[in-house]
Amino acid sequence: MVTSEVISENFSDALFKDIFADRANLSRLTIMGVVEEFCPAYSFGRWVYYKLSNGGFFMAPDATILLQLVRVDCFLKASLSAEAAGIIASMEAYGRLGFATGDLLYQTQRDRLREFYFPLAEASLINRATSF
Repeated sequence: MVTSEVISENFSDALFKDIFADRANLSRLTIMGVVEEFCPAYSFGRWVYYKLSNGGFFMAPDATILLQLVRVDCFLKASLSAEAAGIIASMEAYGRLGFATGDLLYQTQRDRLREFYFPLAEASLINRATSF
């Protein structure tokens, strides 16, 4: 079973550089942009950074309320946790960045993140939002 560890915001820059090297800022901004796109009612604030025991990574809004996710391209409108919204946004960002750059790192991150979320309660919703 893959576990997650919350990483302090103080160490998030180093973690991004360790995982994404020279694409650290691009990766962070792309994930933030996808959350803004899919959860338009969410006003940006703090973020929570998760390091996975299998080498994966994702980030999610620091929110305790349910977020409204809208995915027009797959006819999905749902309420979900901030963690699930972050997983969806990270999966989408990794897909976009992998396509744009041709870097297999992003596919590897998607695979690691999928391995993590599969046993979660919101897995079917995450899968629906990321498997089109």
